[in-house]
Amino acid sequence: MNLSGKTAIVTGASDGIGKQVAIKLADQGVNLALIGRDNFRLNQVKNAIKKLNSSLKNVSSKSGVTAQAGQSVYSASKWGVRGFTEVLKIDLKNTGIKVAGVYQSGINTKMFEKTGEKVPSEKFTNPADLAEMIVYMFSRPEKIWLHEVRVEY
Repeated sequence: MNLSGKTAIVTGASDGIGKQVAIKLADQGVNLALIGRDNFRLNQVKNAIKKLNSSLKNVSSKSGVTAQAGQSVYSASKWGVRGFTEVLKIDLKNTGIKVAGVYQSGINTKMFEKTGEKVPSEKFTNPADLAEMIVYMFSRPEKIWLHEVRVEY
């Protein structure tokens, strides 16, 4: 499916996975609504995308499908995202809006660094690689929709 002219909402677009997804989608000619907590970095992403001549007008975690020791609060939030995603699929059926869940394991972002945790991340997936997989999901023929993808290292 040609993504040019389609519209996507990207959350967490100011950094990490969201930023990489936004850049990859913009490169495919997708119109974007960018959402992020850091306005300064969000504007940096916006400006980088504008340089791609793209027009500016969603990811969880494997913790949303797999229970992990010591991750009760984080897992609860990600299971909530999964439930939200499933309800959106039902609510938006027959509207032309497609909803999918991506549940990935460790991604090499600065998330752990920001919390002060020392986590070996050498096996973690590069955010740009995950972004390519997400764009692949979106670019399938119209009659094919990947509702859920799990990415693990």
